[in-house]
Amino acid sequence: MKICVLMSTYNGEKYLKGQLDSILNQEGVELDILIRDDGSTDRTLEILEEYSKKYKNIEYYTGKNLKSAWSFMELLYSCKKYDYYAFADQDDVWKKEKLIKGIGELKGNFHLYGCKKIIVDSDLNTLPKEDKIPEKLTLGSVMTQCKISGCTMVFDNYLRDKLLEYKPKAISMHDSWVLKVAKCIGEIYYDKNEYIYYRQHNNNVVGVQKTFFIRGIRYLKNLKTNRQKNLLKEMAAEIYNGYGKYLEEEERINLYYLANMDIKYMNRIKLLKKDFLFKDNRIETLILKLLILLKII
Repeated sequence: MKICVLMSTYNGEKYLKGQLDSILNQEGVELDILIRDDGSTDRTLEILEEYSKKYKNIEYYTGKNLKSAWSFMELLYSCKKYDYYAFADQDDVWKKEKLIKGIGELKGNFHLYGCKKIIVDSDLNTLPKEDKIPEKLTLGSVMTQCKISGCTMVFDNYLRDKLLEYKPKAISMHDSWVLKVAKCIGEIYYDKNEYIYYRQHNNNVVGVQKTFFIRGIRYLKNLKTNRQKNLLKEMAAEIYNGYGKYLEEEERINLYYLANMDIKYMNRIKLLKKDFLFKDNRIETLILKLLILLKII
C-alpha cells in the first residue's frame, strides 16, 4: 500500500522544513510527497529544490497563483494513482503515526478519515483552546460547514476516483468539497485522537475560529459581500449535479430544495420542515434557518 501526500506551498519558508521532516518520519507507510508551489516569492522554492534532491520520494512543481483551494484541487487532479492520499499544510507538524492511523480506519464504507487537532502557536506551544469535535456528520451538516480540516484528511482511491468524475466550477475550500463528496458516496470516520500539531499564526489561510461571536461577525461580513449568501446554494447545486445520483431519495430531495431556494419560496418552507440542515449547535442552526426563511440567504 502506498500513499501520496499532497501539499500546496506559498511563501512557507519559515515552517516548511519542519513539516516536511515530520511527513518523512511517518511510520508504517510507503509514501511519496507531491508539492505544488502557488507562486512563492520567498525561499520556499530553494527549500523544495533542496529536499527533492535529497529525497527521491519528494517531487514538486510550480504554477500560477490559484490560491489555496484550487492549488490543492490541481494537485488532486494531476497526481498519479495511489492506494491512499492525504492533504498537508506547509506549516503544521505531524505525529509519526498520523498516516498509518488514518489508513487503518479506511475500511468497509469509510472512504475519508479525519482527526482532531492539537492547537499550537508558532513555536509549537499548546494553546488553551480545544479543536471542536463535530456533533454530526450528516450531509446537511457538512453542507453548512466544513467539519473536518483538510490537513487531517486521509482518503482512499475510491473517493479520489469519484472526485475526478465531476469538477466543480466553484468551491469554498478543497477540504470542504472533498468532505461533501465523501458524504455522498459513503461514510466518514472521525478520530477524536490527535495526530497533528495545528499551528496558528498570522499567515494562516484558514485558522481556528475562536468564538461564536467572532464566527458571527465573519458570517455577517461575508453576507454583506454576497459571498456567503450565494455559497450555500452554489455548493448545493454543484453537489446535486455531480453526486445527487449517489444519494437516497430523501437526501436528494432536500439537497434539491437547498440548491433551488430562490426558484420557489415553497422550497425554503419544505427544506425547513425537514431535519436536514445543522450547524455547530441548536442556536446557530436556528439562526441559519431564520436567515433562509427571511430570504437573507
